[in-house]
Amino acid sequence: MENWNEIRTAYELLRCGTVSATADVLKIHRATVIRHIDALEALLGEKLFIRSAKGYVATEVGADLLNVAAQADEHFRQFATRAKSGEAGLTGDIILTADGPILMFLLPTIREFQKSHPHITVRFIAERRVLRLDYGEAHVAIRLGNRPEEPDNVVQHFKTIWFGLYGSELYIKNQGDIDKKNLFTANRWALADNDDYVPDFYKWLRDRVPEENVAFLSNDPLGTFHAVEAGIGLGFLPRDRAARQPGLKQIVRSDPDWGLKLWLVTHVDRHRSAKVQTFLEFLKEHPVESVDY
Repeated sequence: MENWNEIRTAYELLRCGTVSATADVLKIHRATVIRHIDALEALLGEKLFIRSAKGYVATEVGADLLNVAAQADEHFRQFATRAKSGEAGLTGDIILTADGPILMFLLPTIREFQKSHPHITVRFIAERRVLRLDYGEAHVAIRLGNRPEEPDNVVQHFKTIWFGLYGSELYIKNQGDIDKKNLFTANRWALADNDDYVPDFYKWLRDRVPEENVAFLSNDPLGTFHAVEAGIGLGFLPRDRAARQPGLKQIVRSDPDWGLKLWLVTHVDRHRSAKVQTFLEFLKEHPVESVDY
C-alpha cells in the first residue's frame, strides 16, 4: 500500500472533524490535508467524507476504511510500547536443537521461560547432526564435548556434566566385592559404542576393558546408563543422576577430566536479536540443578 500518508490524514480528519485541526495535529498545510483526501477518494473511486459547515463526516465507505486505519494505529501503538519496554520481537518460535536426552533436563527451565514469555513457542529439534545455524535451521544449538569451531558462530559455555564410575548393589551382590587392583579385567562392563560421539573419557575406559569383559554396548548414552543401573555391568553415570538413584555405588574416585562440556551456540547474524538474547540469558540465569543425560 503506497497511500499510508493519505490514510493517516483521513483518519486524523475523522478524529478532529476539521481541516484546520487536522493540519495542526499532523503539522502539515491545510491544502495538503485537502489534497490527501482528494487523492484517496480518486484512488478508491468513492467519497470518504460528507463536507458540511460543521466539518467532515465519514460516509459508509469512509467509516469502513477508517475502522481499518484505527486498528492499524492501535497495533502500532502496542508495538511502540513493546519496543520501549524491550519486548519487541518476543513472539513466534525459538528453535532449539540438541541431542534428544538433553531435553529432559531443559524442560523445567523451558516451563519457567514460557511463564515470562508466553508468546514465544520453543521448538525443540532432537538431532545429533550438526544443524546449519547459518542456514536458519535453528536459533540456538546446545553442543557437547569440545568447543565448537564453526565460523561465524557465537559460542558460550553452558554447563559441565560430571561423570563417575558406578556399579549397582545388584551387580556387587552377584559379583562379590569389587577388585579395584584388577578393575578392568575382573569385572563386566557397560560401554558406549560410538567412536564419533562419546567423550574422550569413554574412549579411555573402552581402551582398558578387554573384549571378553564387555557385557553391554549401546550407541545411546541412556542405554549404557540403564544397563549400569540394572546391574549388567560397571560403567559411567552422570554424578547428578547417580546421586538420585538408590542402590548405586561409586567404584573409584572421579577424575577431574571426567566432564562433558555443554556449549550454547548461535549464529552471529541472529545472536543479537531480542528473542535469542532473551532466551540465552534465561538459560544462563536459571542454571539446571540436576542433569538426567
